[in-house]
This record gives sequence, C-alpha cells and structure tokens, in this order.
Amino acid sequence: MPSFQYPPLLPLELRLLVVHPGSPQDPLTGTLVQRKLSPEDGDIPDYEALSYCWGDQSHPQSVKLKTKWRKPKEQAHPAPEPSDSSYRKFILSAFGILHSGYLDIGPNLASALRALRYPDRKRLLWCDSICINQKDVTERSAQVQRMADVYQSARRVVVWLGPAALWSSTAMETLRWVRSQLSCPAIDFTSYEGIFAPTNDASWQEIDYSEPLPLAQDQWLAFEQLLDVNWFRRLWTYQEIALANQETSVVRMGNDEILWTRFIEATMLICFNKGSVSQPCFVDLARHTANMKVFCGNASSCRISQQLGRDQNDWVSLLFLTRFYECSDIRDRLYALRGFLEPETAQSIRVDYTKSARQIMASASITYLKQRRNLQFLELCNSTTSPSWVVDLQKPLCLMQLFSNAGARSAASARYIKPGVLEVAGVSCDGICNSVMDMPPRAKFEAVEHYIANVLKVFRDLTGNEDFHQDDECLDELINLMTFGKLWDHSTVRTQGPPAWSTISLEIGRRMIRQWITGSAIADNYNNIPYGHNNDTATACTRTRRGTLACVPPSSCDGDIIVTLLGLSSNLVLRPQPEDGFYKVVGPCYHPGFSDGQALLGDDFRGWEKLWFVDTQSLAFWREGEPLRFSDPRLEGVPLPIGYREFAAKIGGASVPFWVHKYEYEKYMENERIYDPRMSEHRLKERGVPVERFRLV
Repeated sequence: MPSFQYPPLLPLELRLLVVHPGSPQDPLTGTLVQRKLSPEDGDIPDYEALSYCWGDQSHPQSVKLKTKWRKPKEQAHPAPEPSDSSYRKFILSAFGILHSGYLDIGPNLASALRALRYPDRKRLLWCDSICINQKDVTERSAQVQRMADVYQSARRVVVWLGPAALWSSTAMETLRWVRSQLSCPAIDFTSYEGIFAPTNDASWQEIDYSEPLPLAQDQWLAFEQLLDVNWFRRLWTYQEIALANQETSVVRMGNDEILWTRFIEATMLICFNKGSVSQPCFVDLARHTANMKVFCGNASSCRISQQLGRDQNDWVSLLFLTRFYECSDIRDRLYALRGFLEPETAQSIRVDYTKSARQIMASASITYLKQRRNLQFLELCNSTTSPSWVVDLQKPLCLMQLFSNAGARSAASARYIKPGVLEVAGVSCDGICNSVMDMPPRAKFEAVEHYIANVLKVFRDLTGNEDFHQDDECLDELINLMTFGKLWDHSTVRTQGPPAWSTISLEIGRRMIRQWITGSAIADNYNNIPYGHNNDTATACTRTRRGTLACVPPSSCDGDIIVTLLGLSSNLVLRPQPEDGFYKVVGPCYHPGFSDGQALLGDDFRGWEKLWFVDTQSLAFWREGEPLRFSDPRLEGVPLPIGYREFAAKIGGASVPFWVHKYEYEKYMENERIYDPRMSEHRLKERGVPVERFRLV
C-alpha cells in the first residue's frame, strides 16, 4: 500500500477525519473529507476536535486513509496527480479520484483513535497530525492560522490525556467523588481562592484549606501522577481548551471520561485543599508541588483568556500569561496566541514557518508599536539577543509587575530606521556606576531562616551598615526595593483603612525585619515576607549614580544608563555602544525615583500624594479631605493642543481621563485615546524636557 498523499485544500476548507468503526484490536482506518469552515457565513460542520500531545514520534504507527481528489477543473490550484507507482490504486469516479494510502502517526494519537472510535458507527474528528499535511509548510502555515476557528467551532473538544495506566481509574474516580461533594461551585481562578457549597449543606461556606481532603494514599499518588501528564504543560493544548465549548468538552484517559468543567473544579479543589499532606503520600513532593503551582497558574490564565475572549490586542501580556507552557517550536509561542487576539491583530501576525523566530518577533514588534503606540515588548528583551529590542522566545519570559508609570501616559515616539535598528525617544535619567548584587531567590523547600539570613546579608552589603535596621529611612528604602514598590503605603487602598493581614506596609515591614534580626519573629511572620521578587528580570540591585537603590537586570554593569522612554511604563537599562547614539537593551528595571513620570514631569505634585490605583493600573492623586483625582496635577496649566478635548471614562469606579481630537473621534483607536497629547515628544521638548533619541540595536 502506498503512502497517503493529500489533495490540496480550497480556501476556507479544512479536512475532517471520519474514523471507521472497529474493535480495539482492529487496524486504524478512516476517510479524510474536505469541508468548508466559515463561521462568519454560518458554514460550520458538526465535528469534534481532539486536544492531545504528539509525544514521542520515533516509533510511529500507521492509519489507513482514503480520500477523494477533485477533478483538476474543480481545484483552485490544480495539483499533480499521485505518483505513477501508485496511480493504479486510484479508482475513477464521477466525483473525482478515490485514493487510499498509509500515514504514519504517533503512538499517543493512535491510542486516542482506538479508544475514541465507536464499535458500530463512524465518528467525525479533527486532529492536526492527520487533518493537516504536515509536510507542506505552506498548508501548515495557513491551517495554523485557523486554529481558533477550528476549536471554537467544534461541537465539543475531547481532551486526550493518554491511554489507561495503573493509576488512571483511581485518579478519575477520585475526581468524580470530589466533584460530587460540591454543588454550584464558584471558583475565582484569577485570585486562586475558591468558595464551595458541599452537597450536604445548601449554604455557602468556605473550605478550610489548612486541612487536606480525606483521600487515601493511593488516591494522592494517583492525583500526583495525573498532574504530571504532559498535556497540562503544552502551549497548544492551553489554547485548544481555552477556546473550546466549556460545557460540552470532556477529558478522556483510556476509557474513562469526565466533563471538563467537573474535571477542572475537582482538580482545583484538591490543589487548594492539599493542606499539610505528609511526604509519604507522594513519590516526589517537590515535583508535585511544582506541578500543582503550574496547574493552578495555567487554570487561572485559561480562565482569564476565556473572559477576555477574542477582544484583546496585547500579545505581549499573553506571552507572559502563557510563560509556563511548553512547545516544541518556539515560534508557536507567538502563533498559538492568535486565537485570543482580536481579528485585526491576529491577522497582523502571519503564520509563516519559513521565517525564523527572530524574524517573526521583529515583525510583530513593529506592528505592535504601530497599532498600540507603546513599547511594552521591550520589557521582555535583554542584551543577549541581536537585535536586543527583539524578544528572545528561547529565554524565560517575564514582565515587570510593579506600581510604575514611568512614561506618564505618553505615546511611544519610535521608528524602524533600517534593518535591526529601532529608534526611540526618551530621557536619560540615571546611570549605574557600582557593581550589582544578586538578590537571593528562595529555593524550593529552603528553610526560611536560611533565606532571611541571605537577604539580610545583601542588605548589609548594600548599605555598608551593620545596624541598618535601626534607621527607618534606610529600612523603608530596602522594603521598597524588596516589594518593587507594591506596598499599602503607595496604593489607593490606604485611603480605605488600615492594611489587611495579607498586605505589607512600610510599618509592618520595618517591624518584621527587626524581628528577623533579633530572632523574635514568629513562624507566621516568615510566611508574610515583604518580598515582591516575582520577576525573573530585575533580580539584582545596585546603588545608582544618583545614590538611589534600584532593582536592575543581573547583567547590568558600570557604564549602563537608566532611561525613561515615551510609551513605556517601566524604566529601562541601556548599554552604550561604540557608535555614538547606539545602545543595546539590557532589560527593564525598578527605579523608585523615576517610576511615576518624574523624568518627564518632575516631582512637584502640588500638594497631592501619588498613589497607585490597581483597577486601572495607573496613578491616582490623593489629598486629605478631597476625592481621588486621576488627572496629573503636574500638568495643571498646560493647555491641550488645538482640537483636543478631555473626557472622563468610568473604569472600576474611577473617572479616568482620555483625550480625543474633535475632528477625528471616529478614527481614533481606543488605544490612542489613553495617551495624553501634552506628553508627545514635540510638546515635551517645547516645555524644556531633555528628550533625546536612542538607537537600539
């Protein structure tokens, strides 16, 4: 039997696999049919989509397929007929040419098809390995662009975790039992908090997370094995289930099946309620803990993506949101996000597997800059790539998470001047003149006392003072550094009352550090370490040329400069190059003295105190006896350019200003309205702000 040969697809077509009935021992057979998929026109065939991992492809299995080739006149682009050696296997019919052949597939897909086929009737499935001609790069690129439509249009998605294992039935039965204990579960995935109503009590009540669920050791072991399944770590499977019909989709392992909604609710509850389960219950507690963290983080990301739908145009944030997922081709880190982007933005990211990751990211960054007029993608960059302003998809990705508005609602002023060179506008505000010190990360299961001792040593080295803890001002500077400024004192929540038990303030931080040093801290205090070191980028600290303590990338060195760029909310470390005016991007940094637009507007807030409003991720201004304001007092008296008007939008209970030109209201993009026209490069220079141009290479 010859190898299977794919007929070409017409525009808007996809292939669907008709799985022929059979017993588990029978060879795999099927028919590939071509159907139009056009949700905009209402053309949606009735099919199921398979979500699975390709797995090891070194020992392939075969599936016998047949399909129909159209007559040449019916083809959009006539393709050559199958090779002469197999031509006699074709049967001429009134509808075209029937062809059959064998196709190699991976063992995991083969096991899925055997488990999913019916014994007495056909089943219509979509699975990428078979339904896309993987050897045709052009077709593969075109079909990958349609992944969102494929999974959103499917009647349901079948999540295949793998064939039955010794532990799988125990794991699935455990999930069914856990879910049966709940009625109307309400899980806030985004905050990792859950509230559940047990079936034997109609009233809502919070579960005591300090007490583990009453599971036997074999159940805990089965759950450990379940979370170690590769499907939970793959990037494409994240997109597939996030876009799926959440109510109809199912999870399958061997012959065991459970609704996706019940699976996710039960699994999240077990993760929340692991309590202090003892080490003997697990084979590898460290790995299991890491798997639970990844699962909960990914479940949260999945829920956020579902809530946002295809209405966002910020692939930079999505790259960060999906950073824990794995993929075989690093280009898919960007391509797999297209399904979550609004159509215009998704179309701007053309899937092309003939281009390198560097090429697609450079193109995506330029398009992002034009569409959104900000430079947030630079927060993901570092000097190891060339050009340094292009995101390196092979590196761990992380965005700065801090209270920062360094660019003060300015739009980016940048241009791509020649291949590899991006010119941006900004202000050089500080520099690095000392060696940098790495802030110690906390290792898994590291004794907290040991970790605290390492942190305190860095503090002593930074301050050069053994008794630094006796100086409130010195402690406040260090606490700001530890938390990246994310403190009760700097947030609008301080206007609502004293800090909650889980919130760190400067006063609480000072007390805790002093207790650590004197050895009088209680265990609970160790669990509330005021350390916001949740970034993988600015993991070192130094004292800058101006004498400020700043968090900087560990690769920073003497001679680097710290800049505020128009259109970027965080500050950036740049490295001067031999050619004047050229720089490499070292990475983002946290500089307390320039995090609130001081480089562009100064630090005279005219009697108002700057605070961070979390709901809008922007600055607010507070003064005793007056309501919060969201217009920057430093711009009072600065007129708007002719033709612009200021409006207020209600966001999270706040009246946030935005600006629109009176003649171009309908033309203005939503993203453009958030930028203050008084903060343009031209207007800033008119007011004497020393804006200069930096050429990034």
